[in-house]
Amino acid sequence: MVKAIRFFSLLFLIFIVIPFLPQAVYNIMNHGLAHIKFYEQGSFLNLNFRFVKDVIMIVLLGLFLLHDLIMIKTEPNRWRLIPYYLLAALTAYGVCVMNFQEQNVSMVQVVAGIRSLLLVLLCYKVLRYLQEPKFRQKFNITLAVLIVVEFVVLLLQYITFFQVYGLTNPFSLRLIGTYGSFSTAGYFGLGASCYIFMSRSFRFTPVLQVLCFAICMFSGTRSALLGVTIIMAITLFRKLLESSTTSHKRDLYMILLSLGSVGSYFLIQFMSMISERGSIVGAQVEGGRIEIFLRVFKENTLAELIFGKGMGFGTNAVVNTIKETSGTYDRSQIMDGTLNSLLVQYGLILVALLCLYLLHVYVVHFKTYNTRRLEMVTLVLVCLLMCSAINIFEQFTFLFLFFVSFYLVRIDPQPASIETAEDHPVHVQSGSRVVTT
Repeated sequence: MVKAIRFFSLLFLIFIVIPFLPQAVYNIMNHGLAHIKFYEQGSFLNLNFRFVKDVIMIVLLGLFLLHDLIMIKTEPNRWRLIPYYLLAALTAYGVCVMNFQEQNVSMVQVVAGIRSLLLVLLCYKVLRYLQEPKFRQKFNITLAVLIVVEFVVLLLQYITFFQVYGLTNPFSLRLIGTYGSFSTAGYFGLGASCYIFMSRSFRFTPVLQVLCFAICMFSGTRSALLGVTIIMAITLFRKLLESSTTSHKRDLYMILLSLGSVGSYFLIQFMSMISERGSIVGAQVEGGRIEIFLRVFKENTLAELIFGKGMGFGTNAVVNTIKETSGTYDRSQIMDGTLNSLLVQYGLILVALLCLYLLHVYVVHFKTYNTRRLEMVTLVLVCLLMCSAINIFEQFTFLFLFFVSFYLVRIDPQPASIETAEDHPVHVQSGSRVVTT
């Protein structure tokens, strides 16, 4: 059972990265421009991987449930079933609210909402099986290969574009890689960068981080570029910490805070300039996520603000599905941004409870795994950046890799050279390694 779960977990990782690989290969072979605006319809060997990840997700969740039911009989532990009860409760709540607010239950919205919840459940349940070192090594190798594949596909797409239009700024093209829409390749690049940043068992880390940056560059995803740049900067800072004495660490942290506050402004301006798509901040205020957030409070009733409009409301999956089937979707629009989407679907009460729970989890980890505080702060900053830009619960690749990355805080060793004397006044020794369990 466990072997099957680990096998399908690797398959899931593969197919969330390459859902449109056959189409990308077809376009490259037939000199079709792999920019979505000039996309040629066709697929290599008529293959279609688009919905394979959804099938694997259902299979994996079935295996998780079966394994938990078996384990309960041998080792009574009702806590194993709590995530499934929460899934059922949220689904019932979302459907009831939708029926009350809209006087109707849209199955498209229900399926879209459940899909996001199932993805979160899968990401949570798969963590237990990453503790085995051999499996984690296979996971690392698979991810490294996928990074190379994505980079090669994007590079070939850029060459194809270059042959038609000549030299072009790669940051502005928004190439789609092995995906079917803008930006998604960049989210994969950022998720992979987070995992490499947190893992202590990767070889050729600098090379892979550069490839992740290149993936974000070709995709033109500004938020992902910002995230990867932050991770690469913190990686360099971490190297300085490892080579410095304890007395100098606090000085380095003060330098990081000073340079970070100033450098973030110039970094945002630089990303806006090279992407050739205007100001990042301005785009959020005028017609962007900030305007959508304010509109949520202006255009909804008090009941809708408190309880939401029902699961799936305003998600990309709902909007795209209805547009493909009927050509119009007047009742809603895409709610960009994680907070915007959650507020519209589930309301202020549940969102507030979720935020309090996540804050509790972070504080517990921050206190318990004190040798990895810098990495945890970095991951939280990246996550907040992505939550402001997209609905992360619809981004299979980023959410999956982010869950795994944060979990590495608990299972990956941390060099003692980063620890401070205050963290472990007795046990820290030069050259030793501390394993966190």
